Amino acid sequence: MEENNNNFNEIQEPKKKNNTTTIIFSFVFIILLGFIGYLTYTRIIESKVFKQDNTQEKQNENKKEETKKEEKIAIPAVKKDITEKINALFKAYQEKTNTQYITSMHGFNQDLITNYTINDDDKLEIALNYTALNSKTKINIPKEKVTVSLVKDEYDTIMNEYETNYSYAMEEYFQVNVKDVEKTYKELFNSEIKHRNTNITCPSYYYDNANNVYYALSQCGGISPDSANIYIDNTYTNNDTAYAYVYIGILAREDAKLYNGIDKTKVIKELGEVTYDDNFYNSIKITDSNKEQYSKYKMTFKKDNNENYYFDKIEKVN
Repeated sequence: MEENNNNFNEIQEPKKKNNTTTIIFSFVFIILLGFIGYLTYTRIIESKVFKQDNTQEKQNENKKEETKKEEKIAIPAVKKDITEKINALFKAYQEKTNTQYITSMHGFNQDLITNYTINDDDKLEIALNYTALNSKTKINIPKEKVTVSLVKDEYDTIMNEYETNYSYAMEEYFQVNVKDVEKTYKELFNSEIKHRNTNITCPSYYYDNANNVYYALSQCGGISPDSANIYIDNTYTNNDTAYAYVYIGILAREDAKLYNGIDKTKVIKELGEVTYDDNFYNSIKITDSNKEQYSKYKMTFKKDNNENYYFDKIEKVN
């Protein structure tokens, strides 16, 4: 009996060893299959991602090519319109050439190139100034009908100024029609105006609701030693968008230097004596050949349903 048990144990021992080997082999085989499956899955995912990246890259390249094809230099009428509006947005009106503007920093719209926004008060003043350029008239509301007390108090003085020096008086005292201002505001900003007095800079405007006019009184002072030097490059159109690149330098009269922009990080030129004649202005002119030395901005305009381009945004170009 004991001999039979020994024989049984000898038979069982190989079976156990075989079972253990089979289990280990199966376990290793399963791990190997899992690893192969993982590698295969990873390769498939990477392949898909690579294809997607390539597809996206090709799509982006195609879009760029389409944009280039659609982009074109604006016709003269659009360029003139955009140039005038840029000039108005900066409150810069002293034209030297078709694209060159030198304007005092007193009243210059610095927020446009520091905060890249225009608040509602600035929008109103911009619209009033731009309207006045094209349609200001002599104050012609009878004194007894004027509802703005300041204008009524100064009325006789204003009329005497017209009598003695009409050209001067028209620069200092004038009126603009409310309907014209509303039209200008809509063309510049594609929004409705909120009428009110404004006296951020010269001139100050006073709203006469009863007579549907704004009165302008330029009785204000203040000096600025600096001037903004503005160069407006070509205007481009692309579908319902127009944009222009604008280059700005700052002329600091106190230290007689021309700087690369509002932050004055680089001196472009030592000016010596500031003479304010044509030779001087020509010496500080921003041109196509030197424009890249100056601060560069992209100003974008959108087209409305009336084919009018209104201001959309300004961006600093590095």
